[in-house]
Order: sequence, then structure tokens, then C-alpha cells
Amino acid sequence: MRIVCAPQQVNLFDEDIRRDAPRCNVVWWTDDKDNSDWYLYNSMRTYLNKPLLDTLKNFGSPQYSEINLYLLKNLYRALLHEEPTKGFTDRLKKCGRHIEYWQWDIFEQIRWRASKGVHPKVALEDMLKLHYRRVEREDIYERWDSPEIKKEWREVRMQVLEAYKAQCAICNRTPQQHGVVVHVDHIIPKSHKPNLALCFSNLQVLCEDCNMGKGNKFNTDWRPVVTNHVSVHEHLEY
Repeated sequence: MRIVCAPQQVNLFDEDIRRDAPRCNVVWWTDDKDNSDWYLYNSMRTYLNKPLLDTLKNFGSPQYSEINLYLLKNLYRALLHEEPTKGFTDRLKKCGRHIEYWQWDIFEQIRWRASKGVHPKVALEDMLKLHYRRVEREDIYERWDSPEIKKEWREVRMQVLEAYKAQCAICNRTPQQHGVVVHVDHIIPKSHKPNLALCFSNLQVLCEDCNMGKGNKFNTDWRPVVTNHVSVHEHLEY
């Protein structure tokens, strides 16, 4: 795997990053809206108001608040094009800028994965890896069984199985109830985009029958849409 830049040089909120990142299946609108189409709300924005920022800064454990503070600093860099200094959150509150749906998705994805037992730092590192390194086709086909890639694949595979309760996203069968074998499937096949082969957001659970039928001919995302159930939505001004 080729390192293209240092992790700290990656800003997930930059517009250039948006084009490369696969979407997670976590939506940031509330349950009283129609969740059937993620792209229906692409034009939605929310103001960076005080309750919203205070909630992000003080959400959950100290480790979680530390991750959110890191993200807020990068959001500040992306919106205001300057380095954050002391009191930068106050300037964010007063800048009158909006946070866009795809930027809010970053907070939502990390929060949802943390609710499934993944440490927020691990979830953040997974999202950064996509951009600070390149996984080449040779890595996937010649080194898939190497200790480095095998270890990372096992870890992200288990995160996917835990997050979706080992339930096939197409037929809803599980090993416990139906005796099926389940696979962790690459939504976009790794033969098409090897750089997404170890990315959580490109993985879904399929039973053996469904996965063998899918093969590498389709890239349909069958994952169920999920929503974070946290009080932060009270502070979103759509």
C-alpha cells in the first residue's frame, strides 16, 4: 500500500475529498422525513449554531469529544480557509456559514459506528486511510493474504458483521435463524476499485447465495438506511 500523504494532511471536509469518498448508509435527517432517497436532501444545510457546536464538543466520552474537536478544527479550515486558534468555535458560531449534508455525514458516520462498538478514533482512522494511502490492484490480488492486509481485512470485516448483525442485506437471513453462511461483500467490487477494498463504507453483509449471484457484475448498495437517534437533531435548523 502506497502512502501518498501524512494522515494529518487530510481534511475530510474539503470539497476535493467529497468526490472520492463512498457514502456510508447513515442519514443525517430525522425520522419525520422520507428516508427512501438519500439524494433527495442533497441541498439541505444547517447553520453552525451554538447548541449544535456545544453538543458536538461535549458529546459522549472525553475520547469522543476529542475526536469531535479534531473534526471541528478541520471543518473550520475548510469553511474559513485559515488555521484555527483559541476561541475558533466562537468564530464558527458567528460566521453565519452552513454545514452541508455530506460534511455532516462525517460526524454521523463516526457517531453511528461508535454506537456499534467501534472506538471513534478507529472509525476516524478508517475514513482517513482512504485518502492518505493508495491500495493498488497488485496489493489486492498479490498481497491479499499478506499479514498486513489480512489483519486489516479481518478487523473491518468483523466491524461490518457486528454493525449489521450478520444479516443478509438482500434476503434478511442470518446464520443463527436460518443456518446460512454470510459473506462481507464489496459493494463496488475490489476488481473495479481496489482502493475501496478495505473501506467500511464499501462493505455490506450478504448471504452466500446472494453474494455468489451478485459476483462482480453489480454494485447495488443493499444496506438498510440507518439514522442516529441522538438529541443533536434538536439543534439542526433545516
